[in-house]
Amino acid sequence: MDNSENISEPSEHVRHTPNVFSIPAGCNFLRTTARALLDGELVAGFEPRKNPLLLSTATIYVPTRRAARSLAAEFLTELGSEAAILPSIRTLGDADEEELLFESGEVALDFHEPMLPLERKFLLFQMVQSWTAALSKDTIALFGDEDIIIPSSPADAMWLAGDLGQLMDQMETEEISWNALLALVPDDYAQWWQLTLSFLNIAMEHWPEVLKEKGRIDPAKLRGMILDQRTIRYKEGTKGPVIAAGSTGTIPATARLLAAIAGLEQGALILPGLDLEMDSDDWKSLLHRRGSTGKALDEPITAPSQPQYGLAKLIEKIGIGRDHVKILGTPDTSAIAREKLVSLALLPADATDKWSQISQTISPEMAGSGFASIAIIEAPGERQEALAIALALRESLKDEGKTTALVTPDRVLGRRVAAELQRFGIEVDDSGGTSLRNSDVGVFLRLLQDVCFGNCTAVNLVSLLKHPLFRAGYSAQQAQKLAKLFELALVRGVIRTPMPGQFGDACAHMMDTGAAKHYLSQPVRRMSEEDWQELLLFCRQIDSKLKYFADLSNESAIRPLSELFEKLNLTAIDLATEVIENESDHCVLDEAAGGLEFKQFFADIRSTGTEIIDLRMQDFAAVFEATVGDVVMRFAANNHPRLHILGPLEARLLQLDCVILGGLNEGIWPPNTRNDPFLNRVMRAELTMAPPERRVGLAAHDFQQFMGCNEIILSRSQRVDNAPTIASRWLQRLLAIAGKDHSGEMIARGNKYLGWVEQLDKNDGTAIASERPNPKPPVALRPTSMAVTDIETWIRDPYAIYAKHILKLRQLPELERVSDPALKGTLYHEILAKYLSEKHDPSAPNALEQLMEIARSEFLTFDVPDDVAALWLPRFAEIAKLYLAWEAPQSLLTKEVYCEVEGEIEVGNFTLRARADRVDITDDGRVSVFDYKSGAGPSKREAKTLSPQLPLEGAIALGGGFRDTGEPKELSELAFIRLRLNDQLKVDELGDKKESAQEVSQNALHSLKAHIKAYENLDQGFLSRYAPKWEVEFGGDYDHLARVREWSIGDPEDGSDG
Repeated sequence: MDNSENISEPSEHVRHTPNVFSIPAGCNFLRTTARALLDGELVAGFEPRKNPLLLSTATIYVPTRRAARSLAAEFLTELGSEAAILPSIRTLGDADEEELLFESGEVALDFHEPMLPLERKFLLFQMVQSWTAALSKDTIALFGDEDIIIPSSPADAMWLAGDLGQLMDQMETEEISWNALLALVPDDYAQWWQLTLSFLNIAMEHWPEVLKEKGRIDPAKLRGMILDQRTIRYKEGTKGPVIAAGSTGTIPATARLLAAIAGLEQGALILPGLDLEMDSDDWKSLLHRRGSTGKALDEPITAPSQPQYGLAKLIEKIGIGRDHVKILGTPDTSAIAREKLVSLALLPADATDKWSQISQTISPEMAGSGFASIAIIEAPGERQEALAIALALRESLKDEGKTTALVTPDRVLGRRVAAELQRFGIEVDDSGGTSLRNSDVGVFLRLLQDVCFGNCTAVNLVSLLKHPLFRAGYSAQQAQKLAKLFELALVRGVIRTPMPGQFGDACAHMMDTGAAKHYLSQPVRRMSEEDWQELLLFCRQIDSKLKYFADLSNESAIRPLSELFEKLNLTAIDLATEVIENESDHCVLDEAAGGLEFKQFFADIRSTGTEIIDLRMQDFAAVFEATVGDVVMRFAANNHPRLHILGPLEARLLQLDCVILGGLNEGIWPPNTRNDPFLNRVMRAELTMAPPERRVGLAAHDFQQFMGCNEIILSRSQRVDNAPTIASRWLQRLLAIAGKDHSGEMIARGNKYLGWVEQLDKNDGTAIASERPNPKPPVALRPTSMAVTDIETWIRDPYAIYAKHILKLRQLPELERVSDPALKGTLYHEILAKYLSEKHDPSAPNALEQLMEIARSEFLTFDVPDDVAALWLPRFAEIAKLYLAWEAPQSLLTKEVYCEVEGEIEVGNFTLRARADRVDITDDGRVSVFDYKSGAGPSKREAKTLSPQLPLEGAIALGGGFRDTGEPKELSELAFIRLRLNDQLKVDELGDKKESAQEVSQNALHSLKAHIKAYENLDQGFLSRYAPKWEVEFGGDYDHLARVREWSIGDPEDGSDG
């Protein structure tokens, strides 16, 4: 693993004392670097300012490509009008493997091609699967309930393959031999170590054979080999100056290269923000523990979370002390003060006793100067933090030429701030990157794989069809129109969402029977024949494109993983292709965010050998998520010239006028330490591997560097995801050394932005309850026809009638309809209506069997889910027994029975309509009207006053208004038939000795006439919730439109309407 032994001894081109510099955090790092090189401060005798043509002979290494671009811009600024060829500016790649750029001639070295990350992940996935399959049940049983690493699904195996790949990279990067694992004493650890060791055999023994067979090399190893080749080449001599700037040398191979460059006769190493103020004992403690006597011990410490730890290790490797490091640039007074304060704040834990002596090292004036340019925002929630940051960014634009950036590792915060900036007309993209799975194309693919691979819920299906990229051979406008029709006709209000391959048949069925179903939503019943034909064609088109998945869903056979990926890709392309008349077919995926990245992703999949991996269809969705879940996409479509949203890596070495450090909470910045799933801390220490806290140290160094900016805003949210947060340890330390007064001042400066947040959306004055809506439309617009089911609403909530009949508003059915009481009631009605229409004999021996046969048929027709039917059907069987016991004697008194019969009568200029559950013509020629109730239903008293549906149906019967029932007849009976379990079927008759059924209906009709007459007066308004059934419930279809919660907030005791 250790390639250092291959590096040759120093040549005559190597100086005896390494040439190392540092630029304080308060200076513009890249500008200072450019000036120092041009002025001859870095390399003796090399002064391109006097002869700009010399500049082209220099080579400069920086950590990132963004830094390389910014450094080139600094050279152009410094040279002004001078003609010059810029130096070769390259990236080291120690911060990010993707930043490593090959130099000329390096690719010609005898290196194998690097293994693609995706190819390696799938190969490791195969090995993990094979290892899992080879484990015996007895082996697994040994561990009982212990938390062991055996994957329980293909998706788990894919995630574990990713973790194993990271461990392999870390072992390779830190140059630790796998054989060192064998030296660990198994007896010192739990029994799971034997299992872990057998798993790691994949990396120790099998993986090298795979690489050899394929002629490939791990990227981490290739990076180390290239860096070592550069080290060897530079020790052999260079044609011009070589400068490395801004790296902390955390990778051993990088550290060797930096040491080699620093030792060149024409070489220089520039460190970022080396702390020269730290006490020498504290500096030594970074590298060695101190005993109780204060004497240094030899064993390495476990405190790499300190920001200077990496630089201390680097200069130790170079072989110099801090006193040999030269300083470039001079910060201003306030920056020097702030650098001292931050250095104190971030001291190692065992040196924080120096905080009590701060007044001896930093004067009050210097402390005030250092804290003066810092503001602290402690927002109550995530939204307030994002808006406060957006306001700070917006404020900075008033200063001409001022550059400001939000720097945060929290990509959610970055997206929130970008969204808040749009309210000010400012477009700034988060260049810190976003997960590929959350890009436009990523969301489209995830919805598609949900629909195709067994998770075709109503929400997922509609989201796919209404996704902006969905075309299916139509234009965007046509596709969206048909998607809405699909949603209305085939999804909303439907108990069971149709699956791929069933869309066309479902649509055809609705075309044949839908218009006749009175319980369907009005928008569906109003669809034209042309709408239905277009929708049917649309459904058939989608079915044809999803045929592969529809066929596969009916099979239990497994498929090659490569085939599933390819079919998903081709289907996505097919569904995102639009066909426009007189134009060629056009796929919109490539133009969308994530399109090109996914195009490359699927191209890489084809070269990974996944055709030999078999997978069950139901496992694919989770494997897809595990495959793309950790892929980050970076783009910058909207680069604002002065405002930026960056991640800490992108912001390194950049100089800004103002920096906003956002998300300063524990777990975000610094990040949580992530324990290795394979090696515990003790094992990692024995292997001399970097502990998890090393990432915290790198983040701390970034924080220390950003604190050198001229103006700093530190931001955090006190609650995230409705849970309290803990302030970042760095912020807590800074407030601790600042003291009460300075802390208060910094927080007060931050409160300015929080005050703006409060004012931005704040209403003027105190909140006043809205007036209860009472619209008074012209009489000519008021309804002249209504169903009896609306009369109760008209009495209780006239505003709902106004919204429904005058504004013509209808609430859509639920997107995912649950098996609710309304469905049960409709189902019971249909069963009994069909039973009576077929004229079965309720007293026959097989009457119950006949009724249950109809019930089972209707349950299938309504597509009631099996789990719901298992509850409802046995319950209905018990109700059916009670019903037949009542129906048998009732049928002897009945000449004709009409079910679901429509009728109407004229009440002056008003038409009253009804659909009665049941109308019986008795043997004596009178009429009885029954209303089935499977739920609670109205009481007798309510039915005679506020809920007069049944009495008004009786009035229609009295007027001979029901179809096929003949001339007006005397009313015999009005009754609710309660379809609920009881000792016997409960039949609540509205007529009694005091008031006959006919009188009840006549009184109800008289009250209706008075109600109609009242609303013929323009002054009679449609008042909201005049007599609500429940005062404290606001679940009416139009309550949100009436803003009930706003006008009902008044105290009932104050005399308000509330």
